[in-house]
Amino acid sequence: MDTLRLELKPWGIKCSIVEPGSFKTPLAIRPGFWIGLIEKTWNNLSKDQKEEYGEEFKDDLISMRTTGVQTYPENFDYVVDNYFHAVTARYPRSRYQCGWDAIFYFIPLSLVFPTELQDWIHTRMRGKLMKTLPAVFQKLKKD
Repeated sequence: MDTLRLELKPWGIKCSIVEPGSFKTPLAIRPGFWIGLIEKTWNNLSKDQKEEYGEEFKDDLISMRTTGVQTYPENFDYVVDNYFHAVTARYPRSRYQCGWDAIFYFIPLSLVFPTELQDWIHTRMRGKLMKTLPAVFQKLKKD
């Protein structure tokens, strides 16, 4: 996105990045939606694809998408206000981070650590949420 912003700047076009964190939106609080979407996708996979991912991976993905939502903040006016400011301000900011997780996790991470280390940290955080690798990777890890 920074590249697009820099490419459009010579023509006087301003481009802002709005980065919302986790919020309790109508989509987020519908675990049935995520379960249905993942199950539908799973059912459309071929037998070989299902074997590559494994049933355990699918179940872990469902768990990750439906756990922790109750801890998200409910008021996402802050996100809407940031979008509004980005579109209407005479001098919009280049980047808007919305939500405590964006402010206290993503900003410090992006300012302090090089990309490779950020990727490593994100992978570790993802590992706390999603504990299962696709079956094909589990098999490669054993070999």
